[in-house]
Amino acid sequence: ILREHMELQGLARALRAQVAAGEVRPETLESLGSLLHDHVRLEERVLFEDIQRVVPDDELDELA
Repeated sequence: ILREHMELQGLARALRAQVAAGEVRPETLESLGSLLHDHVRLEERVLFEDIQRVVPDDELDELA
């Protein structure tokens, strides 16, 4: 998950640079969109489920 966060940050930086240069590459948008979609689904299926299983409900309520 952390590796994907770093990849997303790198793609966001690349996109910012491309926007500044006025030349956004479709493959950058496709890569960013695809990775972001898959990453969010992974967090929903794995990370959030693990958090809910491990962290007591009262602590989760405090965080909300």
